[in-house]
Amino acid sequence: MATGAEPVPEQPEVRTYSSAILDFALAAAATDVWTITGAAGVVVRVLRMGFSGESTAGTLQDIQLVKRSTGNIAGTATATAIIPHDPNDGAGAATVRAYTANPGTLGTILGPIRAWKVLTPTAAPPSAGGGLIEGQIDYAVLAKAPILRGTGHVLAVSFNGAVSAGTRLAAWVEWTEATF
Repeated sequence: MATGAEPVPEQPEVRTYSSAILDFALAAAATDVWTITGAAGVVVRVLRMGFSGESTAGTLQDIQLVKRSTGNIAGTATATAIIPHDPNDGAGAATVRAYTANPGTLGTILGPIRAWKVLTPTAAPPSAGGGLIEGQIDYAVLAKAPILRGTGHVLAVSFNGAVSAGTRLAAWVEWTEATF
């Protein structure tokens, strides 16, 4: 006889983390603006990544998600908080950064994984006076998400050296970690 309370199925025991930042200003001629970098001895599987933002000037912007085989050097970046989805997962090992000044030297590019042409119209949203940009990638439904193995592997949202005036972003990323 049913009790009316169905058991909750267990989720796989995979350490899962998220990181996000709200409202950071991009550098003029922005390159990598939002990155997740792998960690030594850890397999980082990027499940989802996304960004949204606005600009004070209307233009067509080229944005790519690129994979790098070496890390970026220098630049002004904020390391964002790594939040475990389960408190028993402990601290995350990957590093997530939001760049407000371009890296001095970009890491070696393996190539783009995704690309967008995003129009930021001049029509003002209620909050600021520009257009909205948005992009999202969901690898959780694919056979294989991008993998970062070690501190040299980086996944970056890049504006390819050109950005519309007054662009500000919010960004987020979700990933899993396993020790190898």
